[in-house]
Parts: sequence; C-alpha cells; structure tokens
Amino acid sequence: IVSTEQSEPTDDDSNCSDLVIESISVVKKSKSTITLKYKVKNQGKKPASIIVNSKNDEDNLAMIVHMSSSEKLTRGSILLDRTYLKGGKQLPDGKLYPGKSFTEEIKVDISKMTRFTPMLILEIDPFLTVQECNETNNLNHIKIKEE
Repeated sequence: IVSTEQSEPTDDDSNCSDLVIESISVVKKSKSTITLKYKVKNQGKKPASIIVNSKNDEDNLAMIVHMSSSEKLTRGSILLDRTYLKGGKQLPDGKLYPGKSFTEEIKVDISKMTRFTPMLILEIDPFLTVQECNETNNLNHIKIKEE
C-alpha cells in the first residue's frame, strides 16, 4: 500500500520566519559617508538564524544597501554596500525569535549619491538564506536630504 499523504510538513503562514527592516534612521552624516541605524524584526512564528558562525561574519545573514531614484528597487538602483549582520551576536543561539528585534548600524559611502538618487534602500537576506513566509517584504528605504 502506497501512502499519498505528505510526510514533510509544509511551511504555511503559521510556521515560518518573516524578517523585516522595521525602521531606519540617520545617526551621522558627512559629505562622503552616512551611518544608518536600522531595526530588524522577525514578525513570523519561527526563529530565524541571523548568526551562523560568530568567528566568520560571511556566514551570517547579509544586508545590501542600494542607492535609488525611488522607494522601489529597480534595475537602475546602484549597489553601494554589502555587509553581514553582527548585531545578532547578542541573540540566543544567534537566532531571532518570533516577535523579537535587534538594532544595528552600518556606515555607507555616499560620495556618488546625487539629487537624482536620494533614496537608500536596505535589503535584508538578499540571498534568501532564511526560509520566510514572505520574501517580498525584506526591503525598507530612507530618503537622504541634501545639505
């Protein structure tokens, strides 16, 4: 007798992680660099691994920063920086549990920014390392005012 029931549990909305960048703010700005503080939250129902290896940052969850003319990530968006999250080191087991969040800062070179590209877009988990309920909400943006 062959069973037709699925033996693997399926990831539906009730049993998965969902990472979002909840907020972004400017900490410090100079002519060529900007330091941003951002808050990452797991709004899913399953823990998300942020820190895989505390000795090698490249094993951790990634963050990409783009420069853009709009709030959306488009083909015209320009990659400014790629980093690996370190702020999760204070998390239990390197995991972000449901409903929890942490903040981290990133310093970005903005010397190529123009008045036509005033938006910085942060994208968490661009390489889809964490299996999430919703992979489309991993972006957030901030408009940088000219001085």
